[in-house]
Amino acid sequence: MSVTVHRPLPGPAASRDLPRGRPLPDRPAVRRGWDFRADIEGLRAVAVLSVMVYHVAPGLLPGGFVGVDIFFVISGFLITSHLASEHVRTGKISLPRFYARRALRLIPAATVTLVGTAVAVVLFVPRAFWAQFGGDLIASAFYGVNWTLAHQSVDYLAEDNAVSPVQHFWSLAVEEQYYLIWPVLMLAAAFLAGQFKQTKRRGYVAMAVLVTVASAGWAMFAFQQQNPAAYFVTTTRLWELAAGSLVAIIYPLLVRSASGKAVTTLVGLAAILASVWLIRELQWPSPWAFLPIAGTALVLGAGGGISTTWAERVLGIAPLVWIGGLSYSLYLWHWPVVVVAEQVLGKTGVLQGVAIFITSFLLAWLTRLLVENPMRFHPRLRGGARNGIRVGLVGALLSAAAGGALMLAGSTAAGERAVRAPGAAVLRTPISDTPVDDLGWIGEPMTPLPSEAPEDVPSHHGDDCMPPAHSADVRICTYGDRRADRTIAMIGDSKIMQWQPAIERIAEQRHYKLILITKNSCAFADAPASLDGRTAYPACDRWRGPAFAAIKRHKPEVVFTGQGATGAFPLNASSQRRLTDGLAHMYARLRTAGFTTVILGDNRSPERSLSLCLQMKTGHPPEWCTFTRQEAASASSFPLQSVAVAESGGTRVNADGELAPGKDKDLVLVDMMDAFCPPQLERCPPVIGNVLIYRQGRHITATYIGTLTKRLDHALDEAGIFD
Repeated sequence: MSVTVHRPLPGPAASRDLPRGRPLPDRPAVRRGWDFRADIEGLRAVAVLSVMVYHVAPGLLPGGFVGVDIFFVISGFLITSHLASEHVRTGKISLPRFYARRALRLIPAATVTLVGTAVAVVLFVPRAFWAQFGGDLIASAFYGVNWTLAHQSVDYLAEDNAVSPVQHFWSLAVEEQYYLIWPVLMLAAAFLAGQFKQTKRRGYVAMAVLVTVASAGWAMFAFQQQNPAAYFVTTTRLWELAAGSLVAIIYPLLVRSASGKAVTTLVGLAAILASVWLIRELQWPSPWAFLPIAGTALVLGAGGGISTTWAERVLGIAPLVWIGGLSYSLYLWHWPVVVVAEQVLGKTGVLQGVAIFITSFLLAWLTRLLVENPMRFHPRLRGGARNGIRVGLVGALLSAAAGGALMLAGSTAAGERAVRAPGAAVLRTPISDTPVDDLGWIGEPMTPLPSEAPEDVPSHHGDDCMPPAHSADVRICTYGDRRADRTIAMIGDSKIMQWQPAIERIAEQRHYKLILITKNSCAFADAPASLDGRTAYPACDRWRGPAFAAIKRHKPEVVFTGQGATGAFPLNASSQRRLTDGLAHMYARLRTAGFTTVILGDNRSPERSLSLCLQMKTGHPPEWCTFTRQEAASASSFPLQSVAVAESGGTRVNADGELAPGKDKDLVLVDMMDAFCPPQLERCPPVIGNVLIYRQGRHITATYIGTLTKRLDHALDEAGIFD
């Protein structure tokens, strides 16, 4: 499988229904002049085309992902227009009727897409991903997938998850959750306004402003904290829909002179186009999100009425109006088509991109023609709220059933475990003397199974030892011989913490208490931190000082540390030098504090996920998923560690216990590379001694680390660590 991972998909507002019937001039109308606004359909077309281009060829339109913000504002505007219009006409808002219409409008087309996607997964996607995709289908069926994706975004164990063909439902889930709560908030606002002898409109305005300000403030706080879940969660997105709601509420009060309309709509359209063209992929929503939101609000608020501006005429041309009317079904289908196409064809080129567009438009047109409109306008279904709600429930259950069947079919058969799994125990000393026939895959099946590798993790993952990415909290977990008077410590990111199984056993055998202080993707070095080589990581920078102070309080005899390759910011040659110097400085601080310091060399491994490779190559020997030492070294921070230790006068010891003494015998770099890639092999294997080595890209399975306990203990003995 070859899947290009783009930023998770945004989606359009699904509500094209516009209020019918011209309101009386003396009533607080929601819309003036025309019952149908072609410019809104054109806005939808701009947004959905931006999103499609971004996901097929992101380099052509780097800001296309902001289409989600445009859609949210439109959706809030239209929904509030309906609700306010109903309240004006009837004096009330019927919640059952509102929810029934939303169900009829959204769920039939969504059901067809979800069930069709499940069928496509069975036909074209490796079985290894069925369980994951089935779970996503179920979450999408009940419009809760945004919270599932938010959890995965902060879950380190989810980094090897394949790109889901239904991840685009996250934005629809946000919209549906807004639809669920906003009518209730409007009713509450109207009631409170009456209690304070204010008009309903003032109550609506106050509620919309409150939601907008509170949610926008929370979104900007999450941006400052670099919380990756902020992209998906409803609380950081409500303000975008509420901004559209606010425009709808004050719409009848806005004065629209011809010159004012012309300037305002032009500025709004320019802001939208600048957003999709100029904004680069960032932690989102960021302060830049105000640009497309404000632009959309200006076009919505200034548009309509008797006169038509140049910007409205551009947005109202027939092709854009047609695409805008198709936008919901087009949005539903295009991402599954992208994912399946990349499964079948590999990374998309020009011809594949054109084929994706054509296929998406064809499926969208058929869905609108055969499902969306017939269900939406069926007289019997529209005749009562119960019918619409029943249709919605049946559709959701059908989609969930398809997801459940996919999960069941993709589940791993119980009891499939290796009988013999010695792992690193097959390695002789020296490792180069190990017969090649004893290495690699020596039984069927291996352990852990490739599908279970992401969960083969050290115990600290389940012990709440790691603070969230946006937090600088220091959490301390205790292992080993907890009654012991002597202490050793582990501090750093996940690349040192993957060694917990071996170091914990050594601590138990030697009667040491082991304390663990960790933060994911946070190099324990005196250098500016980065999450991914591009984005600053201030929470890591704030974490190091308190973490160092915590180490000093516990006074360990030995401190084990290490880190991965993406700690430098930004990721370039000069920052690599800064990270090397930062490591050397941190080693010096640890030594000055009196701690024997052991650096476990970052394991060299490929950029790709070998557990995924093995799942996709079912039936083939693991040799299909080998890699060269040169490929492995490019993704490791070991060269930086090696230079920092050498410049600090430290000692080195390898996996065979061979020592290269330095001036400082209490600063030791442990290089276990040969235990992962024996030198007698031409290529590095994914399996040794029937144990799968790699669990998540560059991380090692806890099972294989456990089999390295004796070898690591021997290397530490040779270096005199516990003398």
